[in-house]
Amino acid sequence: MSKITLSEDDAKEFAYGDLEGYEIVEDGDWIADGKWDHKDVVGKHIETGKFYMQTNSRSGSEFTDYEREFGTELTEVYQQKVVVTQWKAVK
Repeated sequence: MSKITLSEDDAKEFAYGDLEGYEIVEDGDWIADGKWDHKDVVGKHIETGKFYMQTNSRSGSEFTDYEREFGTELTEVYQQKVVVTQWKAVK
């Protein structure tokens, strides 16, 4: 597993899909976690074909604007299919 450390400016560009050499393949949903919301963004490094995940945070609301923090560390990831068994009500 490899990690890449970005500058704050590059981290913001990665999050918005504007960092040269990368393309966003998955832009997750915001998940509420108390005062802060978090979401993961997965990008593909075009030259190597490797995938990297960034975790971002925000605080505030759509009415007061958000304070955002863009993760400066990218972690190499791979996609894995997961099968889940759930209990459902009988109809």
